Amino acid sequence: MCVAQFVLIYYNIVVMKNKKIKIKKLKLPLKKMTQREKDYVAVLLEDVNSNIKVIAEVLEDVRIKGDNTFKEVVFIKEDISGIKLEMGEMKSETNSIKSDIVEIKSDIVEIKSDIVEMKSDIVEINGRLMNIEKEIVSIKDEINELRTVLTEKADVEKLESLEVRVERIEKHLTLSA
Repeated sequence: MCVAQFVLIYYNIVVMKNKKIKIKKLKLPLKKMTQREKDYVAVLLEDVNSNIKVIAEVLEDVRIKGDNTFKEVVFIKEDISGIKLEMGEMKSETNSIKSDIVEIKSDIVEIKSDIVEMKSDIVEINGRLMNIEKEIVSIKDEINELRTVLTEKADVEKLESLEVRVERIEKHLTLSA
């Protein structure tokens, strides 16, 4: 048996012991080895043993980091689930807002058409008011003519009835405006 085989056998035994599996001890041909070979094998075994301890420590650190990473992943999954729920709620709220916006847009279109109609009504009313103002000016002119004529003819009653009509029209205009 060469030294390399001996180291592999020893390594397998140490690794298996760390895994807590019972293995029978191997009977090594120590009697056939020289003292120098025994010392060399002892040094190699000591080196392998220290390397295995370092590897075991590193693996333990890796296991701890893995456990911590797993815990963090669980928290991240929970956060993602919460975010998904919130996004779902936001999506439904967004859909509700979209439907409200569509309704508001249709209301705005309706209001715009009402404003156009009101503008045309205002133009029509302004035209009527101008006609009424012209008629009032005409009536006032007639009244002034009649005053001059009536002072000469003394038809006061007709003059008073015209003045009453003009006052009613003026009051009506001031109430409308």
